[in-house]
Amino acid sequence: MQLVPDVLELLQSTERRDVAWGAHLAGEHDLREVVPELRRTLLQCQTENRIARLLLIDALARLGAEFTVREATSLDLDLALEPSLAILARNPNRHSGKLREVFDAHATSRRGHAWVAAGNLLAATRARGFAHEVLSKLSLRIQVTVTDPGAEPRSVGVGFGGGAAGGMRAIRIPPGYPPIPSYDLLLVPKPGDFVLAEGPKSTVFSRRRAAVRRTLRVRIRNRRYRSGVVKLGWLEQMAGENALGHELRLDAWRTTEFVDAETYERDLRVFAAEQEAAFQDFADRLRAARVMTEEERARIRPSIRFVIHDARQDSASKLPNPPEQNR
Repeated sequence: MQLVPDVLELLQSTERRDVAWGAHLAGEHDLREVVPELRRTLLQCQTENRIARLLLIDALARLGAEFTVREATSLDLDLALEPSLAILARNPNRHSGKLREVFDAHATSRRGHAWVAAGNLLAATRARGFAHEVLSKLSLRIQVTVTDPGAEPRSVGVGFGGGAAGGMRAIRIPPGYPPIPSYDLLLVPKPGDFVLAEGPKSTVFSRRRAAVRRTLRVRIRNRRYRSGVVKLGWLEQMAGENALGHELRLDAWRTTEFVDAETYERDLRVFAAEQEAAFQDFADRLRAARVMTEEERARIRPSIRFVIHDARQDSASKLPNPPEQNR
């Protein structure tokens, strides 16, 4: 094909705009013959040449390229996060280190779905250390409704925060560059969508049609779900069917009648012991499934907090602090 020599010449140019056009044409015309040159160019491309790097990674993702571990270090996990993930997902065992980098960078940001995609892939491949990291950071709650002796508990409103502010990042594009693609990572697949990473929340990779623009705006989608539910799903997946003892729940709901401070504090200690036993049983399941080492199992401790819902008639009188607040 006559286009191949022209694209190779563009990719070998010292001009950033030429490299960008070479990558764009390679992806648009499915030029798999130039994949080796795309890979070489990406490794040599200056980090500040972000638009060319985005288009090189986009072309490699579209052309089905797989990366070595060394090549994966050249991926742009900011501007080209989505096509980079598409490449990493082709061999998640090889790229578990890079996927952990994505997970660690995005799991605490409360923005976007990249951490879900990375976590789905890490859980599916039972990546070393991942079960311990997820379980050790899992937040457990004991929701305690406190009533008067013999009284029916009245309704207490409880809300779960799952949403998070979205956002936008923007890069100015100089004149004369080729059309720039934009991407989405979605959680609900539609017929024909490319499912990047299946898991408790499936992640769909969507590449929108390229357009000529002066500014590249990358949308960061809101999170509209409880992250703990997703993480517990990964742990269940890795633990398998070897169930032991208590069932671990993110929220353990309990009710107690307030007779006196001593009885109340004793009840809370019992509730805490039950939740800790469920946590330790779950850790044993993960160890039995060989996704947690003996050393990891020995040092893991639960993160448990009480949420008290005071449904007494006289709720103005202060309840004693829960056990963890007395330490």
